[in-house]
Amino acid sequence: LRDVKITAIYEGTNTIQALDLLGRKVARKGGQDFMRAIGQIERFIAAHKEHEKLGPLADKLNKAKDSLVNVTMTFGGMGAMGDLSYPAMLCKQYLQMFGDTFGAWALLEQAATAYDKAAAIRADAPDATPNDNPELAFYEGKVHTAAFFVHNFLPRVQLNAERAASMDKSALEVVL
Repeated sequence: LRDVKITAIYEGTNTIQALDLLGRKVARKGGQDFMRAIGQIERFIAAHKEHEKLGPLADKLNKAKDSLVNVTMTFGGMGAMGDLSYPAMLCKQYLQMFGDTFGAWALLEQAATAYDKAAAIRADAPDATPNDNPELAFYEGKVHTAAFFVHNFLPRVQLNAERAASMDKSALEVVL
């Protein structure tokens, strides 16, 4: 853990990276790159919303995606009005929302492929179990990993969206 800490500062501190994401990366090309990426998530959700295993997870991803878009639009509007302090104050929470949402999407993309591969193995060998088939164990592990992340980390997106929606600027109003 000590040695991995350097990964948080190789390209600048987490706060600098968060400010760069919010202030430059998301706003680049008038937000077109961000919206294109959101469109990819939406296509994944639409393709998997009825999936027996991934459908409920895709629904949770959809809620997180909507929250991320709402916060992005709110912060963008504030920035356009000249209020940069509030989005800057919550930039690390925004970075976490972004990472959790896009991380969940990446894991669910892998899980969708893995689910199909596991189903093919089961079709060829109906008695196969993860205990006796390492390939099946690998693919099922991908599905379980995605489910774990969605259930245990993706809820942070809603918490951070609530923080942003509070418009609580009390920390900015402290007189020193």
